[in-house]
Amino acid sequence: MTVDEIIVILGLILMTILFCFSLKMGFEHLIKNYEKEINLHFKKIGRSTIEIRKPLKKEKSKNPFLKTVSFRPFMLSPLIIYKYRIAVTNNKGMKKMNWIEIKIRYLCKPILKYE
Repeated sequence: MTVDEIIVILGLILMTILFCFSLKMGFEHLIKNYEKEINLHFKKIGRSTIEIRKPLKKEKSKNPFLKTVSFRPFMLSPLIIYKYRIAVTNNKGMKKMNWIEIKIRYLCKPILKYE
């Protein structure tokens, strides 16, 4: 094998790995709804979920996870996507609205934060 053939093979392997991670990230961002994980979390703390939904436009200003967006010229970290959900829970007859932030990255499992 020549050096050129080795470089081509390594490039194809790298492209395949990046493509697989892109498919994984696309599935977690576009298709997966995380209802099972959210229900399990609230079940552990003794609450039952009534509804899990995306925030409405008028509710987005009340988001406790709001971040300021800043762009750096050379970003070295992988792409991060944030999704937000609202879970209406029932605890002993009292309804409460809980915000959930879902942080999706290339090489990590999605992280769910509850507020």
